[in-house]
Amino acid sequence: MRNKKPDPNRKKIVFSKKRFALVILFASLAALLIYFSVALDPIYKYVRQFCAFFGYVCIALTLYNIGKLFTKEIRQELYRRLSKAIFNAAEKLKKIVDKVRQKLGIKPNIRHRSEDEVNIIIRDDRVRRKKQKPITKKRFNSLTEDTERIRYMYVKLIEYKQKKKGNCHSYDTPSELEKKVAENDTEHELFELYTPVRYAEKAYVTADDVKKQYEYLSKKVRLK
Repeated sequence: MRNKKPDPNRKKIVFSKKRFALVILFASLAALLIYFSVALDPIYKYVRQFCAFFGYVCIALTLYNIGKLFTKEIRQELYRRLSKAIFNAAEKLKKIVDKVRQKLGIKPNIRHRSEDEVNIIIRDDRVRRKKQKPITKKRFNSLTEDTERIRYMYVKLIEYKQKKKGNCHSYDTPSELEKKVAENDTEHELFELYTPVRYAEKAYVTADDVKKQYEYLSKKVRLK
């Protein structure tokens, strides 16, 4: 099992106690008002309407404060951790399915999940070697989005590791590649950044994340 050192730059999951208190308050008021709007006798028509109206207002305020419970940076960190946890769970399920297929004598159906892995030139993958295209014709400084920069640096890291170790395959998933090649916290962090960028519909990458990875990887490979 990998002994991973704590990353001093990793954000702690904290929330605003004031916002949390407001969430509890408005949620309680909403529940109470909605209850009275339903439970009161029909003769109290206007009272019921008053309770229903302000009950919905309290629900809206509850949802608003839930959205503000965490800072933007913490929401990004939560999203990143959740994405990685879901992806790891999917990988474990895939391994279980593969074991069952192996016991049943069913040949594995290898699917290339990511164009990034497929487009990396894998020297021992002779079947697909002739069909592969160049990784990218762009340079790092021509990329306009931080998510594109993360994908670009991920590909460059795998290229570098393939030349160094020679144990990467085009059918390996990012999780499997991470276990094979990641040697320190910065490289593990690049895989953590790449997972939501590649597989989620929307991912958050900060300029500091890109800067940290660039400063580390540019010492090993040419990025510009």
